[in-house]
This record gives sequence, C-alpha cells and structure tokens, in this order.
Amino acid sequence: MAELILIRHAEAEEIKTSDLARRLTQKGQKQAKYLAQVFTNELDHVDLFVHSGITRAEQTLKLIIGSKENWNVMTTSSLKHEGKAVDLGKWLKLHADELSKVVVVGHEPQLSRFVAWAVARSNQAQLKIKKGGIVRLQIVDFSVIMKTRMILTELTSIKKIKSATNRI
Repeated sequence: MAELILIRHAEAEEIKTSDLARRLTQKGQKQAKYLAQVFTNELDHVDLFVHSGITRAEQTLKLIIGSKENWNVMTTSSLKHEGKAVDLGKWLKLHADELSKVVVVGHEPQLSRFVAWAVARSNQAQLKIKKGGIVRLQIVDFSVIMKTRMILTELTSIKKIKSATNRI
C-alpha cells in the first residue's frame, strides 16, 4: 500500500505581475517551516517529492525538505492551474508506480479536484484545501490508480495541527 501526501503551497504574495512568480510571504515561510517540523520524522521515508514548478510550490517544498540535496524531486505540469485531476492521476501512474510514499505540493483547485476525482470519481470538488493544508491518501496500487478509488485518511490544516499539538 502506498501513501500519497498532497500539500497545498503555503501563503504567497498577492498577484503583482505574474501569478507564476509569486513568492511566499513571511507567513507562508513560517507555514512551510512548520510543515517541515510535522514531516521531520517522515522525510527519509519519502520516495518522491513532486511540485508544479511554480515558484510558491517550489519554495514550500524546499522549506519542507531543507538543505539535504539527494532527494528525488520532480515537477509536473499536471499540477499547474490548467491541469486536470485525471492528468495528475495518469502522471502518478507513470512515475510513482511501486513507490511507497509520495509527497505532492500543488495548488487549488487542482488538489481538491484530484481528491474528489480519486476518492469519489467526481469532477466537483466538495472540499477546499487551505494554504499549507495536507491530505493523505492510501493507495492500494499506483499501477491501478486510474481504476480504483483511494481512501481519504487525513485532511489536515495547519490550524488543526497546531491545536492538536497545543493539547499535547
């Protein structure tokens, strides 16, 4: 069984000139560093990190994984704004077959649409992943991702993570 961890990029600047070049704000950098703390015990078990190639997603991922350089990192256009849920599913089938843990950093509404498509085969996203939010999906077999549903195992926002850690 494989685990697919979907992360929406952290908070970015407002659009000034190009949406693709938007960088993380100070708050966004703090969110991404917090995600790094959340994943600190999991990072060495991740087989593949994927992002859209858009600045804010790449920055979020870099802050999560830190300065270690031998990570397996790829980009895919299926995570960009014009990407479709089924395109990400096809990309994962092609590149993530037989991997046990994959982390994807992307954007809304693509990530929510993918979750809706993967879990319920719906084109209508009924959820919205907040900036810095995490969704974990368990996948029986990446090679049949196009035929089988995935199980939504966790939908977490940074607020929920912080409130949970404050109670500990």
